[in-house]
Amino acid sequence: MVTFVDRVTLHLRAGKGGNGCVSVRREKFKPLAGPDGGNGGSGGDVVLVADPQVTTLLSYHHSPHRSAGNGGFGMGDHRSGAVGEDQELPVPIGTVVKDPDGTVLVDMLTPGMRFVAAPGGLGGLGNAALASPKRKAPGFALLGTPGWEGDVVLELKTVADVALVGFPSAGKSSLIAAVSAARPKIADYPFTTLHPNLGVVQSGDVRFTIADVPGLIEGASEGKGLGLEFLRHVERCTALVHVLDCATLDPGRDPLSDLDVILAELGAYPVPEGQTPLLERPQIVALNKIDVPEARELADFVRPDLEARGFRVFEISTVSRSGLRELTFALADVVEQHRLSTLDEKPTERIVIRPKGAEKDFEIKVEGGTYGPVYRILGDKPVKWVQQTDFQNEEAVGYLADRLARLGVEDGLFRAGAVAGATVVIGPGDGIVFDWGADALVGCRADDRPPRYRPATHPELAPHDVGASRALSRAHGCQGRRPRRARGRTPRGARRGDRSRRGLLRPRRRGRRAVTAHTRADIPGAARVVVKVGSSSISGEGAHRIDTIVEALSHAHNGGTEVVLVSSGAIATALPLLDLGGRPNDLATQQAAAAVGQNVLMWRYQTSLDRFGLLAGQVLLTAGDLENATHRSNARRAMERLLGLGILPIVNENDTVATHEIRFGDNDRLAALVAQLIGADALVLLSDIETLFTRPPSEPGARPITDVEWGHDLSEFEFGAGVVNGVGTGGAATKASAARLASTAGVGVLVTSADLVASALAGEAIGTWFAPNPDPVTLATGPVGAVRAPVH
Repeated sequence: MVTFVDRVTLHLRAGKGGNGCVSVRREKFKPLAGPDGGNGGSGGDVVLVADPQVTTLLSYHHSPHRSAGNGGFGMGDHRSGAVGEDQELPVPIGTVVKDPDGTVLVDMLTPGMRFVAAPGGLGGLGNAALASPKRKAPGFALLGTPGWEGDVVLELKTVADVALVGFPSAGKSSLIAAVSAARPKIADYPFTTLHPNLGVVQSGDVRFTIADVPGLIEGASEGKGLGLEFLRHVERCTALVHVLDCATLDPGRDPLSDLDVILAELGAYPVPEGQTPLLERPQIVALNKIDVPEARELADFVRPDLEARGFRVFEISTVSRSGLRELTFALADVVEQHRLSTLDEKPTERIVIRPKGAEKDFEIKVEGGTYGPVYRILGDKPVKWVQQTDFQNEEAVGYLADRLARLGVEDGLFRAGAVAGATVVIGPGDGIVFDWGADALVGCRADDRPPRYRPATHPELAPHDVGASRALSRAHGCQGRRPRRARGRTPRGARRGDRSRRGLLRPRRRGRRAVTAHTRADIPGAARVVVKVGSSSISGEGAHRIDTIVEALSHAHNGGTEVVLVSSGAIATALPLLDLGGRPNDLATQQAAAAVGQNVLMWRYQTSLDRFGLLAGQVLLTAGDLENATHRSNARRAMERLLGLGILPIVNENDTVATHEIRFGDNDRLAALVAQLIGADALVLLSDIETLFTRPPSEPGARPITDVEWGHDLSEFEFGAGVVNGVGTGGAATKASAARLASTAGVGVLVTSADLVASALAGEAIGTWFAPNPDPVTLATGPVGAVRAPVH
């Protein structure tokens, strides 16, 4: 069983800061008495403490994962959250703390010394702390930042005045037991000592510590025996005592040859920079086991040679205790002289951590991307501010943009050559992705802006020429900055709290969309499009349309548009494979058919996508998933990640768990909800007919509907409750209902034939266009309400 550990890797996690609170004080006769949201508590630190009562790192060897407490959330009435509890870890004196790369962070030499190895996260400010004369009632609070998480290496280096070195079984453990109260393990076989032992020796008025180091053999520097692993414990020693066995029976060994081997191994050990090499320190030779007659004769024989080499030699016996008093007094004299010589030395300078005010607050690195350059912003402040921002709150996003602007990020991006629509990432790794300039530039319409991800290819402009870069932006019909508005009240007509419109950076797909398709001609320039295809269009005789649809989607993807496909057809695909003789009536059989058909359908899509080098990602949802806050958030993050990886998400209804929504063509509503969920710019509903009609096309007086403006009544149209082509229960009615849902959320909708999907994505004048709501309603958080739309 392991009883001593002198090196261990700790996995530390500091506490997360608590979120600030958004609250408004309410009391009698004062319904809105001002913000009173408290601050979140700071997360706890993981602190290393030098403790003289601890002698080993054994406890951390068994339990290397340590974490501190999280901070509490802020509350109303100016109540701050609780501060996270610190995790204090006692370590032996002489412990060196390093990072995984080997860089020394601190040397714990002083009893009671404290070192914060993992600082806790900051608590977020509540809206009371964020209030100012210009922002009297903030509708947001800052989130708590995560605590530091990572690994540190603890390496114990024994703090002793004298170290005993020598071959195994030379009597080192017996010697330390004879001169001190230490009781190490002693046996008559080599390598009895497997870890250092410490003892305290009182010699006259001098008290010093002595360390017994495991035995060395020839080749220890190359890893033989126990190697030089334990020599780190003699780095801090003042003097070395070579314990030589004069009674060894091993052939080829004698005190002189043993000393030469030990000196060679000590010379091969590298000491840290600034310390005295081991061979240059005071050294004393102890000829041990002279209680054996042959050993005394050998000691008398080799002593002149050792003294001729400059060593002080003592003949000792740990059994008869002969020569021990003289040896301890000699060691005390060496230690005392060393202590006196160090009195005049300057004490070790303590590490003082000061703010890095002289360093840059941030830096911008331009990296190559698939669709053009990516501007990465690195720095403690921007990364911390992003961590504190609630991206579901537009006012909080606006506050982040204001902070970044004051820090100088705007000018830095201009100098780096960024133009409107450029991709900006804050933080290392994946970071947080923003579209820069899309909302900050004034007078720039959606179709006037530079395409997303397109770099500024103007070699005649120097990257540092800020004026020229702004002139370039104006050449696109935009201004580089918003004009400052006068201080005071919010301008008439502007919504209070809608600050994100003034920000430089807009988080991609988490706030308002950068591009909205107001007409069908805007679809080619849209940033994100959802396409829905029905069962009848891709099953049976229409299976060949899968290749047509995939080709159109791949072309849009390669043009810079992020595309999501919502596909029906799982059950319809499985029916001919299962030989059921028609659509089953019971729910269990329908669910089984959906499970089989979904697998086959995805295989067909992936086979077709292989021609264009694209990968499909399957996403199974139900309408209920999009009504649950947690499920909705998970689904959005998953699809955002798929799109970020360049993967085509294919969404279908999760028919294996649905109980009442299994029907052909019933994914139209799901497509509308998905479009709103991911912030799509347009939704294309593919059908079997090119356009919708005012009444069923077979009836007299039916007229095609080309455009449906927002604000007109759809009830005047007789879409009917039946099917368009005799398959399932979907059709014009479900598509009109889905179009109403999506357009209410601000998503333009085009209904057209599946055979014309390429023309639809190219913005041609086909199908029925539902104009988006100019004041979008978030379907997931508010009622849709009535929809009235005129027809032209």
